[in-house]
Amino acid sequence: MNQEINVNPPRDSNSFSNFHDHSANSSITKENSSEIKESMNVRNETNYSSATNSTTNKMNHSTSNNLESSINPVQKTKSRWRRAPDWCLMLLKFFRYGTSIASFVPSSSFLAKKIVDGIDFENAKCILELGAGTGPVTEELVKRAKPHNRLIIVELDNDFCNRLRQKFPNHEIIQGDAAQIDEILAKLGVVSVDHVVSGLPLPSINKKVRNGILDASHRVLTPNGTFRQLTNMPWVFHLFYRKYFKNVLFRFAIWNLPPAGVYICQGYTSRTNP
Repeated sequence: MNQEINVNPPRDSNSFSNFHDHSANSSITKENSSEIKESMNVRNETNYSSATNSTTNKMNHSTSNNLESSINPVQKTKSRWRRAPDWCLMLLKFFRYGTSIASFVPSSSFLAKKIVDGIDFENAKCILELGAGTGPVTEELVKRAKPHNRLIIVELDNDFCNRLRQKFPNHEIIQGDAAQIDEILAKLGVVSVDHVVSGLPLPSINKKVRNGILDASHRVLTPNGTFRQLTNMPWVFHLFYRKYFKNVLFRFAIWNLPPAGVYICQGYTSRTNP
């Protein structure tokens, strides 16, 4: 901002001495004006610098956010479902993907206990869960696990994985394909597991994929290990699992919604035309 200074002699009828006084005052005023200009220039430079820094910071923050989004494209999905209750997330997934999701509601605590009952946690070294969903069975496994037990949870869906990591931050949550569990376990340094606990809708899965999952489970199970499968259609698929396993035991969970049950399977035979 510029300030105009009048240095011309006064055009009035005052005496010559008044002219000198005014000239002196004008000289002082010019000096003051120079100081004001310098002060204002410094202030303007400071304001400009602050505005520039603010703009630069906003641009950097925007660029950082864009870069993070490109590196981690699941961030929006994570924030979208972070506060949704488990039943809501499960229901929406069921509507979107149909029978590739095992159920339209999470398993009850009664069903979770049924599938875990009979596992010898004292002697088991490693337990593998497939298709954990929102984690009701995972929660039961975590409650019963001993310090020496290793729990490995494999889930393919990204939103379910995020939910599981929120609930069980100190456990191994692996986002991956159940048909490749032997490869996944090899990368984790695990040779075999004592039990496989499955929440996958195996009868609804493509036959080739289903056979791949059961073959992979057989390869990693110990000789006396069990394959434990949830079902929301009690007894209906008993013969189906008998085509894969020599020994199949069914446990009914009447208090689950809908009524459900668990197949406890041992002695994997083959993938003959189920």
